[in-house]
Amino acid sequence: LETLRYAKTLVGKSGMVVDVLHVVQPSVGRNEAVMLGPGLIRTMIEGARHELKKLVGSLWANEAKALVSIRVREGRADEVILHEAGSTNASLIIMGMRNRSWLSGLLRHHTVKRVLQSAPCPVLVLRSGVNVLKLNLALDGLANGSPSGK
Repeated sequence: LETLRYAKTLVGKSGMVVDVLHVVQPSVGRNEAVMLGPGLIRTMIEGARHELKKLVGSLWANEAKALVSIRVREGRADEVILHEAGSTNASLIIMGMRNRSWLSGLLRHHTVKRVLQSAPCPVLVLRSGVNVLKLNLALDGLANGSPSGK
């Protein structure tokens, strides 16, 4: 939700297209040998699509000209993100990052790191707990011609 709020704030009323992407990974954790069944994957994809439609609908409800598309794909997250960014000629990737313990971070695949290393465009990574109000103030300052807004 925080990542979607940032995207909405960045886009503003510019008329840019926002592609909201959620990736369902077919394997459980790091063990690629433990694959989810096709029925469960379809259920997860449809559930994610339904939830994203609700979120996007509530965030962009008052935006008459908002161009927001929702995509739910199956695969390894970094590969899908990079593929979608390339095929849509994305000008920016905005990714949310969960707070994890250092051990969890060491043991998990580094999706953000892989995307940062291979992205065809700039990548903005948001940690959880970010404040959209701070972004509004920073963007307002940039719009006024100075980073501080003065």
